Order: sequence, then C-alpha cells, then structure tokens
Amino acid sequence: MGTPPVMAQDDFQSKPDFVCFRKIIVELKDVKELTSEHEGQLLNDLKATGLRLGLPVNLGSRPNVEIERRMIGSMIFSVSFRAFRG
Repeated sequence: MGTPPVMAQDDFQSKPDFVCFRKIIVELKDVKELTSEHEGQLLNDLKATGLRLGLPVNLGSRPNVEIERRMIGSMIFSVSFRAFRG
C-alpha cells in the first residue's frame, strides 16, 4: 500500500521521504539549518496522510545530525543528536 500523494500549495504533488511503521513520516534534509519551509512541507504531508508524527532529519548540520519531533495536536519537541563516527 503506497503513501497517498500530498498536494502542496504550489499545486504539485510531493510524497514523504519515508513512512515508518505506517505511523511516522521521516523527511531527510541536507541543509545548514531547518527552516519554516521545511516544517510547512512536513505539516502538509502529515495533514494529507492523516498521520500525526513527523521527524525532520537534517544531515547538513555537520558534525551533528539534527532530529526534530513534530506532532499534530500536541506539544512540539526538538532534540539534536551527535552523528556517529565509526
């Protein structure tokens, strides 16, 4: 079962990068910092799919990986994690 397409404000279709366990949208980014545009994309995806939890993951904030938690209808939490170096 695929993820339903999401209609963005610009009338083009987008899809979440990943949907995990049919409950969590994971959006991967490679930018210096996450912006309100990135959050808007995630919120559009959440509303369109009917899901409540999203994780924008920014791989561009080196040497850290920034992971935020966004939840519709609840408090918003933000956490950052250090990247694993093997």
